[in-house]
Amino acid sequence: MTRSHIRIFTFAMALLVGAPAAFGQDTAKSATAPTGNRLLDLPAPDFQLTTLAGEPASPQRYAGWILVLHFFAGEGAETERLLKEMTFFHSRGREMEIAYLGVSTAPRERLQALAGLYGVEYDLAVDKDGEVTRRFLGGRTTGMFLIDHRGTARFIRENFPTAMRDTTRGALSHLLNKLRASLRARPRLEIPWRLLPAVPAFSGTDLDGHRHTSQEYLGKPLLVYFLERECVHCKTLAPFLSEVYFRYKNRIRFLGIATEDPEGDLKRQLAIMGLPFPVILDPERSIRRSFGSLRGNPNLAWVDAKGQMRWRELGVPEDASFLLDLEARVLLGEGDPAKLSATEYVGSRTCRICHEPEFRDWLKTPHFSAMISLKDSGALRRHECLSCHVTGLQQPGGYKDSSNPRMEGVQCESCHGIGGGHGLPQGTARMNPMSRCLECHK
Repeated sequence: MTRSHIRIFTFAMALLVGAPAAFGQDTAKSATAPTGNRLLDLPAPDFQLTTLAGEPASPQRYAGWILVLHFFAGEGAETERLLKEMTFFHSRGREMEIAYLGVSTAPRERLQALAGLYGVEYDLAVDKDGEVTRRFLGGRTTGMFLIDHRGTARFIRENFPTAMRDTTRGALSHLLNKLRASLRARPRLEIPWRLLPAVPAFSGTDLDGHRHTSQEYLGKPLLVYFLERECVHCKTLAPFLSEVYFRYKNRIRFLGIATEDPEGDLKRQLAIMGLPFPVILDPERSIRRSFGSLRGNPNLAWVDAKGQMRWRELGVPEDASFLLDLEARVLLGEGDPAKLSATEYVGSRTCRICHEPEFRDWLKTPHFSAMISLKDSGALRRHECLSCHVTGLQQPGGYKDSSNPRMEGVQCESCHGIGGGHGLPQGTARMNPMSRCLECHK
């Protein structure tokens, strides 16, 4: 499913679920309804305008979005009702899927005044000569179009005697059902999730004078460990890393990389920490740069037997012993998701080990940063607010309070269940992610 397909589906949920229930009666039984609603299937006319913010407004700018394009006169009851409705829909927070553009022949100063009066925060543009308005509406000045992600006009509403919500829902349902049917008929697209970067070529001499190259480490999993002698956190991580080393040293290779050894006792320090694997000196930081590891210590890079980079760890992760052991077992082909707990939350970091691409996508969503909207609002003390912004509130392994930031945000298990459902007995029904969405997105 492409990003545009996802936008269409999300648009459906925003309008059919996210808005109040009183959307009105079914007007989609025929192509034309008495209220002036009409279903369309025509290429939308081209237009070139400039928004009040000075940005270009054209079909190209809104390509890939659902565009709610509406025209208004600038005065009168219809303008008032239309702007109130558009402001309501825009406030549903769907800027990633739905774009809004309001067009009027009214002067720029009047549009600015209307924006302030009705709290309009989306694009408004002046159609000075009325050419674009005539192209879409003929002799009328007020109307609304829904234009899909391909630039096809799918729906028009021409009259606004009452609020839109009481007459538009049926037409939208009909339209979106048609779009869903067309999407289901499309061949499924394979997404190359697992195109992993290759380990960079490197070479260096260790503290015993032995030469090492990246080529000699192919064929077995490898853990590359960037550290420094004076790094306090490196010493904190050492017992966990030592545990993994002695458990898997015959099947996984370990290589340390340090920038300097000013006192010549790094080797002895490593022995004290229980880390007897070779350490290359990298005084020019060329190996660090090739791995993209310029900042922070300790810094770990897991490489699989084919020489592909799998995971990066910066600092000392919470549950370090469990995570490092699980990463090692997954690289050896021994990781068993079915052994994850079905009664205690494990956190997105654990999910990431097998679902790295999905984890990277999640980092870019509002779910990842869901706590930000609460931290300055005083809602942190309210259970009914907090439960939709953290994972597993007051549950085993879940979020307890601000001293446990690991479970902040809406993480994988919020939608997929504890342990992603992996620990459930075979045949047990898993959580339906869509029903979970509706618990918070009312």
